[in-house]
Amino acid sequence: MPSIDVSDVSFSYRTLLRKKQVFDGFCLNIDGGVCCLLGHNGAGKTTLLKLIYGVLKPSQGAIAVHMTRMDGMALVTGPWGVEERLSSRENLRFREKYLGNSDVVAQGERWARRMGIASYMDTPCRELSSGLFVRAALVLALSESPEVLLLDEPTAAVDPETRVVVAQAAAEMADVGSAVVVATHDFDLAHKVGGRAVVLDEGSLVDGFPLAECSRDELESRYFATVRHVGEGS
Repeated sequence: MPSIDVSDVSFSYRTLLRKKQVFDGFCLNIDGGVCCLLGHNGAGKTTLLKLIYGVLKPSQGAIAVHMTRMDGMALVTGPWGVEERLSSRENLRFREKYLGNSDVVAQGERWARRMGIASYMDTPCRELSSGLFVRAALVLALSESPEVLLLDEPTAAVDPETRVVVAQAAAEMADVGSAVVVATHDFDLAHKVGGRAVVLDEGSLVDGFPLAECSRDELESRYFATVRHVGEGS
């Protein structure tokens, strides 16, 4: 089973005017299944996903992602990783050639049918609605059969149907053995996906619990009883 170990990690953003400390000695262990990172804007959710994926490097500490394939991790965050001038099918063909994996296109087309976007596979991604774009990005990520799937605010500004599609895809990937980490402040999504909740507040882990323990409304109440800050950024 894939797992993620975040050990004593520190990270800060530097600008010309100031330094913003995001994490200072942060630790987290994810042993497969679904982990929902809950937190307001600025809590550190997106930064943590990028640290796990390797886009960002910690100034201290270590992050170990245990999986059987070197290319077994996928990150879905906004337009990152999607060539918007190309259609979803063209993106799949590019990935298949780049990865040398002859199953990428076929796998992507299967996911596209299940997500209800098969008729949009030849539409340039930049012409898709926000909900269809999120589904297309998911199709691209899932076409590689990732062992670790990182989703960054996948239901921000999307339609209700896409919210359901995202929740189903995340749960299904966990069911087949992938580790799925979802950064969100969407309580409906977290409750539908299930798994474990990890609450971040100003770069600190302030609560963690199985989502099966509470209803959707209890989840929201527990969250707001725990966090203290409301910030901006990620």
